Amino acid sequence: GELAQLVLDAKQFLAEKESTYKLYKVVLESLHGLGLLSAMKRCLDTIQDETDTVSISEFNHLINDQVMDQPAPFIYERLGNRYQHFLIDEFQDTSVLQWFNLLPLIDESLARAGFCLVVGDGKQSIYRFRGAKVEQFSKLPEIFIEPGTIKDEHSIFMLDQRESVLKTNFKIDPLNDNWRSYPAIVNTNNDLFRHLAETGQQANADVYSDVHQHVKKDEREGLVVFASIEGDKKDVSDPNHLTQLGNW
Repeated sequence: GELAQLVLDAKQFLAEKESTYKLYKVVLESLHGLGLLSAMKRCLDTIQDETDTVSISEFNHLINDQVMDQPAPFIYERLGNRYQHFLIDEFQDTSVLQWFNLLPLIDESLARAGFCLVVGDGKQSIYRFRGAKVEQFSKLPEIFIEPGTIKDEHSIFMLDQRESVLKTNFKIDPLNDNWRSYPAIVNTNNDLFRHLAETGQQANADVYSDVHQHVKKDEREGLVVFASIEGDKKDVSDPNHLTQLGNW
């Protein structure tokens, strides 16, 4: 009976402390890197204090604090007197914070019959580590908000108002003609993305739908080969380790 109680106590202890243990284990493995980052952060803070400067990432947060809840922020009101039209390129890599900071300016521009153009390709979204969300692009004209990130009712109200302005002025203009790439590349992309859209197994499957492009360059021979590395093999120079999935 005493041994059984010890076992039960041990199981309860593990259940309560397992997450903490895993966290400490991960931190311990990265301890030197975290220490280096902390030292670099202190150096950066010192330099910014001495030069009276602010990093762009921190600046985005400072702007957001000022413009999130205001219908016509002063800084955008001043900018709006100089700029009536806006172009945002590579929109799929615009961070959520940057987009929220731009919304009041775009809202004001559209209210004054201005023209705002966003250009992007959801399939090329690679900056999620920097705060970009492909859903922000794929779900336009809706304003994508991750659940639980914004709880203030006034902020949600302001975003709803700006979303209604986007919906009123929204128009999609797909670029279906490819003037840059040769047929082998364009046809490969068309087949690949059609396959991804049909399977729908990956996240944001809607990004891969309706992306067929027409070839505009002259015909030229070419070859595209897809290959997968089987298992944990790292030597890709050995053709026996490669499985050809298709070629165009």
